[in-house]
Amino acid sequence: MFILETVRKLASTDRIAAIGDGPDLTYHDLDANSESLAAFLLDKYPGKSPIILWGDKEHDMLVGVLAALKTGRPYVMVPNYYPEKRVQQIVEGCEPCAVFFSCDEPFPCARCDAYDKQALQKVYADYSGNHVDPSFCVQRDDMVCLFYTSGSTGTPKGVIITRRNIEAFVDWWYPLSNLGIEEPRMLNFTPYGFSSSIATIYNGLGKLGCTLYAVNKKLSANYPALLEYIFRVDPHYFDCTPSFADICLQDERFDSQGLPSMRQLSVGGEPCPHRIALKLLDAFPDSQIINGYGATETTIGTVACDITREMAASDLPLPIGYASPNSRCMIWDENGNELPDGETGELIIVSDMISAGYYKDPERTAQAYFVAEDGTRGYHTHDLAWKKDGLIYYVGRADNMVKVGGYRVEMEEIERRLSQVSIVEQCAVAPAMEDQRTVMLVAYVVLKPDAKKGVAAISAIKKEMAQSVQAYMVPQKIVFLDQLPHNSNDKIDRHLLREMSKITK
Repeated sequence: MFILETVRKLASTDRIAAIGDGPDLTYHDLDANSESLAAFLLDKYPGKSPIILWGDKEHDMLVGVLAALKTGRPYVMVPNYYPEKRVQQIVEGCEPCAVFFSCDEPFPCARCDAYDKQALQKVYADYSGNHVDPSFCVQRDDMVCLFYTSGSTGTPKGVIITRRNIEAFVDWWYPLSNLGIEEPRMLNFTPYGFSSSIATIYNGLGKLGCTLYAVNKKLSANYPALLEYIFRVDPHYFDCTPSFADICLQDERFDSQGLPSMRQLSVGGEPCPHRIALKLLDAFPDSQIINGYGATETTIGTVACDITREMAASDLPLPIGYASPNSRCMIWDENGNELPDGETGELIIVSDMISAGYYKDPERTAQAYFVAEDGTRGYHTHDLAWKKDGLIYYVGRADNMVKVGGYRVEMEEIERRLSQVSIVEQCAVAPAMEDQRTVMLVAYVVLKPDAKKGVAAISAIKKEMAQSVQAYMVPQKIVFLDQLPHNSNDKIDRHLLREMSKITK
């Protein structure tokens, strides 16, 4: 596979593969340690059972990825800040043979063998000098990795990403990002547990030969420290959500003077407002500013475009881009008929980037995926969009799903978890919108009779929710009501709640 060839080539140089906490990881050590771990896996765990890589941005996570590729088995990267229940669900879902980690936290599930930092170092030493036969390498249609997303039932869905999917993505994205930089620096911003890390690892590390500068969970939560880190790194490549770009733009140094090496800044994960696009164009007039769209099921993205001043100044919404050359994007009505330019319908994507489905979940796979007449896989995005002259314009979700900070959130799942909080009697959740994007989630709560409204209740609700869901799924704002509003059909008046949640300027 191409990433193994790139790493092997750069292993003969002094190029740094990744920089983070602790010693730098060279391409030489990345190649050598992954050979050792791969040899250990073939010796100890023959077969194709998945491995879990548990942690944050530790270098051993990257070593584990290459070792899995070299042995032809899938890997599952699980952030060490996931709730214990979610980790257990993932382990039960993928049935790994082992978990490898070098973070300080102990692995919270005893269902498989676990190897910590000391055990990994011993593996590297004991199997040093081993070279794995290339015939074991992951093949064209083999599963490379699983990314778990939340389902409406609360059970995580394991999205199967194959070698074919990754190669199709890089075939598209590499020409857009190959700017001829000799020793490129890339900000390693995306958590490894999310599919957008494919761009960082496979395109950044495996194709461009970048040095990845790690942004771990602790640093990403400290905006002042994170901004200082960005200025110190002065990256050539930077990928983030429009929301985070907006935060960065509050610092007057966030421009081509403060970051003279910036060559490409791409935004995605949520709609990008015109004002942010214009600010980015003003701040980095000589850099490529890209808007993109995609989902885990589409191997990150299949739609993107350079943002131009004409787009940013237009009365039309900012387009999410053109379909990649190896994809077909269509707008369908509810009966599966393709709609002409200008008409809104569901965005349907057919591409080699479409994942192989949900792991061991044929029912939900059949609901979301299909096979086109030419044999290419297709995916129902459940996003509403329209097209004009090849450009695709995003309208919103066809269901009750929104994006917060780049993460897809199903509202029913949030409400289900919130309703389980001990002091909550009734609840409803609405997105607070600004410039066609979700800024935060607002929870409307009716407390149980023995509970009192106030700061203490807000704190108790958030704390209890955080024990079972990820941080971005906890509503940022909680409003107490004596009763939830209902419409004439005796249903919760969600339109009114959305109006109540609007951001006013």
